[in-house]
Amino acid sequence: MSQHSFWIGKEGAATFMHAHIPSQLKRSIGVIIVPPLGHEYVHGYRAMRSIASAVAASGMIAIRPEFSGTGNSVESGELHVSGWLKDLERARDFLLSQPGVKTIAVLGIRSGALVAARHVRSGDKLVFWNPSTSGKQFLRELKALGRFSTSRSGNTIVESGGLQLSGQLETEIEQLQIYGPFFELTSSLLIEREDRKSDVVLVDTLSAASGRFDRLVEQEFDAAFCEPHNTKIPMHVTLQIVQWLANGMTAEASESTPVAPCLAPDVIDNGSIRIKSNVRESVISIDGLFAIHTYGPHSKSVLLIGNGGSAHHVGANRLNVLLARALAERGIDCLRYDLRNLGDSVDLQSQFEKGDFDTIPYENFPYPKSANADIDRVIHWALARGYEEVILAGLCSGACLAFNYAESVQGSGLSRIVMINPLTFSWEDGMSLEVPNAYVNLRQAKHYSYAMRDPNQWKRLLRGDIDYGLLVRHVAKRLGERSVELVQDTLVRAGIKPVPELAQRLIKISDGGIRMHFFFADRDPGLEILQTAGERTLENLGQHQRLRIECIEYADHTFKETRLRDELIARVVEDLSKESSVGS
Repeated sequence: MSQHSFWIGKEGAATFMHAHIPSQLKRSIGVIIVPPLGHEYVHGYRAMRSIASAVAASGMIAIRPEFSGTGNSVESGELHVSGWLKDLERARDFLLSQPGVKTIAVLGIRSGALVAARHVRSGDKLVFWNPSTSGKQFLRELKALGRFSTSRSGNTIVESGGLQLSGQLETEIEQLQIYGPFFELTSSLLIEREDRKSDVVLVDTLSAASGRFDRLVEQEFDAAFCEPHNTKIPMHVTLQIVQWLANGMTAEASESTPVAPCLAPDVIDNGSIRIKSNVRESVISIDGLFAIHTYGPHSKSVLLIGNGGSAHHVGANRLNVLLARALAERGIDCLRYDLRNLGDSVDLQSQFEKGDFDTIPYENFPYPKSANADIDRVIHWALARGYEEVILAGLCSGACLAFNYAESVQGSGLSRIVMINPLTFSWEDGMSLEVPNAYVNLRQAKHYSYAMRDPNQWKRLLRGDIDYGLLVRHVAKRLGERSVELVQDTLVRAGIKPVPELAQRLIKISDGGIRMHFFFADRDPGLEILQTAGERTLENLGQHQRLRIECIEYADHTFKETRLRDELIARVVEDLSKESSVGS
């Protein structure tokens, strides 16, 4: 694979970059792909990789920086827009250090365009794709989505995708706007959505500032920036961007030779970067699987955390990154990896070069048939490295894959599995990838449970200010479901009915010497699914310390809120540190 990933900057505060290098430099241009902020960074990750890969396949160098406070970057202190501009400066310096690169193109996507507008220089090529017009507009959109949280100090903050926009940073973002001023751009391209009204002011601004100005109307943004498992590669937009960038940018003949990245002086390429105190991280490849190893000195335990759904190795709301770094501080190393069909393990550049997009089975699918083989690879890597305790973890589909692996592969060296919000324990073709209807039922049940503790809700009840029919139907339904559960459990205890299949699977894993740790958001349906194994089985496994269940109150499926995500991480870290069978 021709993707090179590394940190640039000072240890303790470094920007993570993915450089996509062509086999031959055919165009004298380097392209900075500026990602959107918040949840659109994770949702659009596949689209941004596809654009970078297509750029490299056509003979240009592309780089994807990850802003401080996002992705794999390392930040110290508070986040500021000036820090994000520094991230882009580092990306520019890297590109200009590559032989043959003479021109910089800046591609800003959505809110990333607001930062790109502050960074672009005279002589650059500029591309905006569905840009946010101002920081105020961007914050209004986040607030309309209800992405709020409460900090440890009790203050309300706006957040999205693991990025916290609190205090000064929110003020700085409010001051951003898309309208320049731009000076003497070589050319500019504005890509607008077909279903949105054109921004006349932006069109006039770019047209006046550019030697050449072009517009493109597209229909692919929604499909490219939806939930990761539903995304589609924006093929038309990608190819149009590549064609536009390549126009008039042919490299000199002497430069059309095989390319190896030239590492600038501030590129951290000694195999690892210091995160904090004695915790370090390295980018590694395990038989073609992209992975990041977070580690401290002399640890004998490692947690291997795979993809949650189709999100890449950073994890939903940056959960995997934060968990890995917190664990390493407590003496348990971590490996965050992408399955071969997901994230940065997929060689999209080769696919663009060949024009063949069917070479990766189940590409972007969260329950691939190849998962066990990939998990085998990372476990063998861990054992070969000398780890004595190997723990497998995952969120959602990652939890299901960990469970299935633990059941199917005995004597693999696996000691524990950590499962966070599994939505199923066995995937079958034809099942929906969406959160099941049970989630809606459970969320309704939790709503009434919380309402029982709220005096204001009791006042509403006494005033008649509620839907009594809905309440009665809900209570009747829950009583019926609970009655069925009690009857079934009684029949199992009496030997009249066989042990449920899920209970048999749990027992099999336990008999294989593997302990199970479950962490559930209490509004998630996973706990109810687990309880179908029967009260008796869960009690017995718990009493023998083979199974542990913890719930995070008020949390959602991917732990969007900072305080709840912090609580989950703290519980996982404490649980694993306390239960670790191997000293550090």
